[in-house]
Amino acid sequence: MTQESDIGPYVQSVDRAVELLGAIAAAGSASSLTELAHECGLHRSTAWRLLVTLERQRLVVRDPRRGRFVLGPRITELAAVRTHSDIVHAAQPVLEQLSLETGEVACLGVVEDDQVSYVGEVIPPLTSEPSWIGMPVVLHASSMGKAFLAAIPEPRALSIVGEHLTRYTDSTLTTWEELRADLQRTRGRGYAVCRGELEEGSWGVAAPIVAPTDGGVVAVLCLWGPDRRGDETRLAALGRLARRSARELSMTDGRGAGGTF
Repeated sequence: MTQESDIGPYVQSVDRAVELLGAIAAAGSASSLTELAHECGLHRSTAWRLLVTLERQRLVVRDPRRGRFVLGPRITELAAVRTHSDIVHAAQPVLEQLSLETGEVACLGVVEDDQVSYVGEVIPPLTSEPSWIGMPVVLHASSMGKAFLAAIPEPRALSIVGEHLTRYTDSTLTTWEELRADLQRTRGRGYAVCRGELEEGSWGVAAPIVAPTDGGVVAVLCLWGPDRRGDETRLAALGRLARRSARELSMTDGRGAGGTF
């Protein structure tokens, strides 16, 4: 039913559904139909219909044994969409400036659970490098992937990649011990380095972008290009540049310094 209010027309059922979501979130534990109906001032039948609809959209989850409700995975997914949008918006001008200054490909990967995916990139106009947008990152054989792995606890990193790693080139790290040592070096300098580990002749550097609220890694900034462009000294300079830019992005949500992703 649509009703009028002092802020214009609104849909009462949506209003009530949001109240139910708020009550579930505030409860701090699984809530029963009776508890939620009472908290929101609804008839049990009304609350039930709304909860079933929310469950269908995965906004709430019902324990089939106890019949109690908690917030569903769709809540997190929707929040992640906003998070990714903010990061991409904030990073785009940074990527453009980095690519212009260095002549390298500048790209951004966002973290989703145990995966990293390319979501933004700037390719110099005089190169013929292919786009990686939408592609998953090979974690153990790329600077972007190693920057992510170095930013999370070692047990989690091991559980993601495993003991034995796929070889792509002669330079690929193929054991956990090799990768672990590399990740320790990455933490020490603040950026990851990849020297032809996924593709021969392709070098890259990357640094993690973290959330100011909890320090968790939310994205990774990367610069990469052909190894013929320079030597180890240039690679280290690019790494420091990536690290500085990633730290600046860690302090913004695309609307100004000090925000949160």
